[in-house]
Order: sequence, then structure tokens, then C-alpha cells
Amino acid sequence: MRLSFGKAIWLEIGLIGLLIAGYFSADILSYVKTQNIHITESNGCELNKQDCNLIIKDGSTLSVSVEPKIITPLQSAKFIVRNNGANEVKAISKGLNMEMGIHEHRFNKVSDGVFEASILLPSCSIDMKWQIDVIVSKNSGKYGGGFILWSKN
Repeated sequence: MRLSFGKAIWLEIGLIGLLIAGYFSADILSYVKTQNIHITESNGCELNKQDCNLIIKDGSTLSVSVEPKIITPLQSAKFIVRNNGANEVKAISKGLNMEMGIHEHRFNKVSDGVFEASILLPSCSIDMKWQIDVIVSKNSGKYGGGFILWSKN
């Protein structure tokens, strides 16, 4: 049985479409996964100045602190996240005043609702402004909030 020219073209277009979808499948899956996170916008609190609290979309308080308050290049900072009912915590950091990539950080559970991580932010020759998005996983879903942090040179 021979395929007509029109059917052969549509078969080739379909095959190319499948190859393109396969190539971008990881990006598509990542996008779909992030759509299930209920993000609360940053309230402008800077972690360098104080510990920050944010009421996230499930009504609970997401508290984030960092020590030391002044972070210099190649210096590790200890982040502590508190949120009742959280099972897991991760943070995503990205530079706001210079492209420094997007970095994901996983936190260790210290006790119920308390998590910590030691994070080394990439160094740069200027003072860097960072967006730190903290995401908590709970039985009811994933929730998060944004925070601002400066690293000094």
C-alpha cells in the first residue's frame, strides 16, 4: 500500500511535531509542575535587615531568617525557614541586578516546621540583589513567597 503525497507530508509533519515535543518535554513538565505552586508576592522585606514573615496563601506564616546579615563573596549563609505543617522546603535564588543563573537549594528538616540550609551564593564584583523564592510542600499543596537579599562585595 502506497501513501499519497498529502498523507506522507502530514506524517512527516506529525513526526517532526513529536520530535519537537520530546525535545521540550522536560521544560514543559517543569512549567506544568510550577503551576501548582501558590506564590505570595514579596512584601519588600529584606533579609539583610531583619527576619521576614509573610502570610502565604494557605493562611499560615512563612518565616525566613539568614545569618550573617551581611553576606560577602564565597561566604556561606545559614537560612532558617519556619512554617507549621511544612513537609519539605526548597528555595530558588536568582540575581536581580545581574544575570547569575537560577539556583535551587534544598533544606534539611531540623524539627516540626523548622528547616535550615547553608547556602553559598555565586560571587560577583558588585553588590548583588537576589530574589529568594521559598517554597514549602504541605499535605494541602505547595506554597511559597518571595524575599529580597543583598550580598556585598
